[in-house]
Amino acid sequence: MICRSSQISEFKACAASAYYRYDLGLSPTGGKPDPHLFFGRVLHKAVDILHKEDVYSALDFLERTEWTDSRTKTKARAKSLLKIYATNNKVVLVDTEREFSFRIGKHTWRGRWDGAGVYGRGFWIVEHKTTKAPYLIVKPNDQIIAYWAGGRKVYGEKLQGVIVNQFDVERLQVYTFPVTFTVDEYLAWRKEILLVLDYYERCRETAFPMSTSACYRYHKPCAYMPICMAEQSTKKVIMDRCYTVSQEVKNLAW
Repeated sequence: MICRSSQISEFKACAASAYYRYDLGLSPTGGKPDPHLFFGRVLHKAVDILHKEDVYSALDFLERTEWTDSRTKTKARAKSLLKIYATNNKVVLVDTEREFSFRIGKHTWRGRWDGAGVYGRGFWIVEHKTTKAPYLIVKPNDQIIAYWAGGRKVYGEKLQGVIVNQFDVERLQVYTFPVTFTVDEYLAWRKEILLVLDYYERCRETAFPMSTSACYRYHKPCAYMPICMAEQSTKKVIMDRCYTVSQEVKNLAW
């Protein structure tokens, strides 16, 4: 099977949710954009423009972007964080928004890192995060170690690790965390993730169990609760009437 880190993260939280979100590509019809996802996506784009053009073009992009309502994740704060990053960034990027893939057992892991370049005397993958500090965990983290594995395939042993830039919206700071891995750490992760992927494949052949502990996350109900709570005979009707299908998500092509 083909997989991506966000899909596996969702599967670990709730297999049923991963099935609806990624295998079927469902998203609630008419739902408001998530301000957290919107902020992260727009800031990522602005940083990419900064590296490919300049800080003025990136700031202009933010200014022209129609903003969603949010108490903290505002356009002004995005501009401030971008300026702070432009001033303090010490990584000389040679690659941005590069896709990668590698085999893990009979499965294929796909991903896309934000950048790669020289930091100090080493070569690093770069990842930007707008996740709040208590929720930003770099170890264990399937995405970060997969970036390292994909980076080793592309750049070889010169890769030192992954630079994580945390854009802290509340403190208006950009914190930099260099994360390294040993071969033993990778092999241990590979062994564990193979069990997860094999189980995911078994679920595709049989059923995707629900996890009630994931019904409320981040202080709001799961988007797929209406489906899970419905009788079997009405689930398809609810999917058709209340959700739209994203082929991009379904094909893991985002």
